[in-house]
Amino acid sequence: MSATTFLLILINLIHGQWISPPVPTLPFSDNTMCTAHYKDIIFIIGGHDNNNKRQLTEYNITNNSFSSKGNIIPSNSFGAFGTSQYWTQIDNILYILTGWYNQDTYLERFDLISKNYTSRWMTVPIYRESRSCLASTNDHLFIIGGLDYVGGIPGLKTMDILDLRNNSWSIGPEMNEGRRAFACIVSPINNKLYAIGGHTVHESTAFYLSTVEYISTTNIHQNSWQYTINNMSLGLWLLRSVIYGTKIYTIGGNDGNDNAQNVVHIIDTNTDIISISPNSLAFGIYSTTPIIIDNTIYSFGGAIANPPFTTSDRFQYTIMLST
Repeated sequence: MSATTFLLILINLIHGQWISPPVPTLPFSDNTMCTAHYKDIIFIIGGHDNNNKRQLTEYNITNNSFSSKGNIIPSNSFGAFGTSQYWTQIDNILYILTGWYNQDTYLERFDLISKNYTSRWMTVPIYRESRSCLASTNDHLFIIGGLDYVGGIPGLKTMDILDLRNNSWSIGPEMNEGRRAFACIVSPINNKLYAIGGHTVHESTAFYLSTVEYISTTNIHQNSWQYTINNMSLGLWLLRSVIYGTKIYTIGGNDGNDNAQNVVHIIDTNTDIISISPNSLAFGIYSTTPIIIDNTIYSFGGAIANPPFTTSDRFQYTIMLST
């Protein structure tokens, strides 16, 4: 597959049919954006390797059109660097976790109604440069894992918890395994926070994790992380996830050998059993930017690494996955 291929895909998981609807592709080619949804608009913010690291792009799901809204991220924001951003949405606020090597980690905010972006809104207490994961309940943010480049810790186990009711921080239980560049998400029905895959190093050897662990967010400080019944089919980092009902869907990932994967794992949050969707993505992708609206997963941009990774292997595309 060439880096100039522009694709849009729709897969119906119920009937197992691939469909290519006439929806336009992104107006630029990039990966590692942030995304949020308000009314009929999907907001796509920032990026990693293009000249769009500070911009806002809107996608109207009613008329299937993109529009560029210019730069909204201030120049003093680490979000402008697009360093493997992680994000979570609560109501009309998008929270973005940013960081850079040998710098502090910040939470930043974007108001989807006023379209006001607040850079460096809050400093994260535990030092971590990048590739930590961010998830949320209605009134708490959870920052877990990440990379401590200066301290030489490639996969942190730590958790910071921000209580949004009074903007107070606390330290949560550590994960069983250090992780960076992984996926995390909260199941609101089961009140469980999941950490999925990622990268770590033990005794100078890199490991790409197939394990998934979870913790109850109810009285979280009194709980401990537990593993799911089984693991994913392979170790993955730079994967993403969304949740629909009681099922978490993982989207793509990198296997650590520079191979982008097209696998879709399904984590049942009732049983904590992981299965593989019979309907994989049409091609391998990682660092894509998914969001679920009603029963459709939209995912924007991403990167591939087979053929070998280059800065041109960023895709101007949109995936749609109907559950």
